[in-house]
Amino acid sequence: MDDIHITQLSYHDAGELLRFEQQNRPWFETFIPSRGGEFYTPSGVIQHIEECLTLHDNDAMLPLVIKKGSGQIIGRANLHSVDIEEGSAHIGYRIDKQWTGQGIAKLAATHTLEQGERLYQLRRYIAIASIDNIASQKVLIGNGFKKKRIRPSYTRLAGTLIDCIEYWRDSNS
Repeated sequence: MDDIHITQLSYHDAGELLRFEQQNRPWFETFIPSRGGEFYTPSGVIQHIEECLTLHDNDAMLPLVIKKGSGQIIGRANLHSVDIEEGSAHIGYRIDKQWTGQGIAKLAATHTLEQGERLYQLRRYIAIASIDNIASQKVLIGNGFKKKRIRPSYTRLAGTLIDCIEYWRDSNS
């Protein structure tokens, strides 16, 4: 994993981010709701980056990309809904289908948690994983998350409401 690095999302990532999202769209949409067709265009990705960086500038988000040494994006990770007063944030990540099962999600989650503590002094992290996303559940548990509760009909995938699990990780975990 020496060839893997995690950096903050930037406008320079737009073309590679579009490729990553388009290539993995069918895979991602089996686990998370679709972002809609407009997102998967050059202007849609630029708008998304702008929104992420604006939230970052307001200490409400930490948007990260996971890259191979060549600059190829192979994953994303972020803290969102950052609440500095409460010391909490939600964590999310998505990994290129070709790179699953290689420890990239665990690496990304660990790095993102460390950044949350270092940059924002966060004490609580919240994550959501679908009941069927066993791999994501294992990554969360491996990073000290504990199951908090089941969230029935939490989101809609391909027109079907799905149940999710809410996980929490407190700084003393």
